Amino acid sequence: MKATSKQLWLIIFTLSLAACNGGGGSSGSKTSTPENARPVANAGADIVVIEKQLATLDGSQSYDDDGDAITYLWRQTSGPSVTLSSESDNTPSFIAPEGDKTISYQLIINDGKDISIADTITVTVIADTDPTSITDPTPDINLLPLADAGNNQSVATEQF
Repeated sequence: MKATSKQLWLIIFTLSLAACNGGGGSSGSKTSTPENARPVANAGADIVVIEKQLATLDGSQSYDDDGDAITYLWRQTSGPSVTLSSESDNTPSFIAPEGDKTISYQLIINDGKDISIADTITVTVIADTDPTSITDPTPDINLLPLADAGNNQSVATEQF
C-alpha cells in the first residue's frame, strides 16, 4: 500500500508541475509586452485672422513616442459654425467668418491603441478695417473698382 501511495503522490506532483509550466515562479523566457505610450496632440499656438480670409490650423507638431501611425480629429467646441477643409487632416483650413468672433477647436490624436488628451486652440477673428483690401473669398462676385487720380493740379499756359 505504501508503494502505491508513493506512486500516486508522484503522479499527482508531476501533473501539478506540468500544469504550471514546471513551477518555480516566473520563467525567464517569457517577455512582457511594453505598454503603449499615449500619443500627444499639439494644436499649435492660438491665432488671429482677418475676417473672410483663409485660415489654417496646424496640428503637425503632434506625435507618438512609439512611432505608431497617428490619425487626427479636429472638432469645433465654440463660436459660429465654420466648415473645415478636413476634420482628419493635420493642417485643415477654413474661411474666417465675417466680423469679430472667437472660435475654439480641439485636436485629438489616435495611434490605433490609445487616444491623446485633447489640445485646444483659440482662433480670434477680427473685422477688416481697410476698405481697399480685397477680402472676398468668392471671386465670382464683381466688385466695383476704386479709382484715385491724386490731388488737384493747376497748370499755367503760355501765350504766343
